[in-house]
Amino acid sequence: MAIKGKVGGSFEMTPAGVHKARCVRVVDMGTQHNVKFDALKRKVMFMFELPKTQMADGKPFAICRSFTLSMHKKSNLRPFLESWRGSVFKDDEAGNFDISKLAGIPCMLNIIHDGDYAKIKGIMPCKKSECPKQINDSFIFDLDDYSDERFGQLSEKMQENIKITPEWAKLNSKKNRKGEEIEEIEEEDSFVSELEEEEEEGAPF
Repeated sequence: MAIKGKVGGSFEMTPAGVHKARCVRVVDMGTQHNVKFDALKRKVMFMFELPKTQMADGKPFAICRSFTLSMHKKSNLRPFLESWRGSVFKDDEAGNFDISKLAGIPCMLNIIHDGDYAKIKGIMPCKKSECPKQINDSFIFDLDDYSDERFGQLSEKMQENIKITPEWAKLNSKKNRKGEEIEEIEEEDSFVSELEEEEEEGAPF
């Protein structure tokens, strides 16, 4: 599912075409209700900035896309990441891949217009040396490593979406009425691993 911006008001639609971009945000959205399939799925959102494609105010355009947090072969996320890196994952690699390490990684995005919406149609590798310098700071929000400061940097709509998740309920059950931690939040087994440094002539990750 694409997170898309409407045209109108103060919003400008991201131009269609192939753009050099960087992932600047990785947001753990928690377990969301999928209305279409009436199912609960853990979701993750990526935000990409287009450093050389600017809005009227001089800021770079940004576009988002969210996925169910699954690295199964038939998921939407895994082939998206494989297209981004330019090679397929082995199952053990997929199961141990650290999604948060994608913040700051460059790519080529194919953006299309669908009526009044702009959305990401495809993604391809791009070397760091070929991508313009990142403008916005990289940002990661992880519900398993919660921070009030980082939560406050999310949009109001994203905060509302996260506040209805079971992860949020569990997080807040660990706090007393003063909002102080009364016990450490249990850490779940991580499904991610360290991202290897990019080689100049290799895949971006």
